[in-house]
Amino acid sequence: MYKSSFIVRLYILILITSLGLLSLVVPAFSGLPSLIPRSVLFGNPEKLGPKISPDGKLLAYLSPHDGVLNVWVRTLGKEDDRVITTSKEHRIPIYFWQYDSKHILYLKDLHGNGTFHLFQTNIETKLTRDLTPFEDVNATGFYRGEHMFGNPNFPDELLVGLNIRDRKLHDWYRINLKNGAVELDTKNPGDVWIWRADNNFQVRTAQAQAPDGGFEIRIRNDSKSPWRTFQKWGPDETTNSYVAGFTPDNRAIYLISSVDANAARLLKVDIQT
Repeated sequence: MYKSSFIVRLYILILITSLGLLSLVVPAFSGLPSLIPRSVLFGNPEKLGPKISPDGKLLAYLSPHDGVLNVWVRTLGKEDDRVITTSKEHRIPIYFWQYDSKHILYLKDLHGNGTFHLFQTNIETKLTRDLTPFEDVNATGFYRGEHMFGNPNFPDELLVGLNIRDRKLHDWYRINLKNGAVELDTKNPGDVWIWRADNNFQVRTAQAQAPDGGFEIRIRNDSKSPWRTFQKWGPDETTNSYVAGFTPDNRAIYLISSVDANAARLLKVDIQT
């Protein structure tokens, strides 16, 4: 009986002490500033992602139009800003200039389900064309800041990843930006994540994932030659190693690699040797 009453009194003491501490804590919290509104953290920016046209005459950027992020253009040195795209429901997250400086290319999620199509809009007429008008097919091709794969020496073509043949993987397609023709360029064997074209705009390297989580680089002499393994690395090096490009003569690649080093390095590696 004595033990039970002692436990009750102990519980009451703990409760009183807790209430007293709470009375000290509440005023301290009441003096804190109000929470940052969600709109500040997640709302549309005023302007985002400026890009100068290849001819150096125009500036494009993302900005809200009727509450949705769209592409705007202004003439450099003037204040003639005008909205170019007319997306009403889903924002445009990625855009880039076509090399003719007359068109904007951009990705847009048509139905809000994560399936992006590639669009082309004429900045003068605002005529818009879906370059990948395939149902439930996702356009991709951006890695480490690169959006699709273009080449200034081939201004009317674009290499884009599309999962037309198999929804689980992306093959590489060549799109004619003048007539809209879409042609299969390079088939994905099932494990390739990243492709790289040389200066002749031919797909020459592939970065594939190994079963252990690592990667390997495959390379070929030209678009008709067989692929061969060029370099492999384990999963610990995955985020720091990739092909950055080709030398002007296409005989060597520029390779970002942290293999056998404590930091990523820029290497020039001869393809044959």
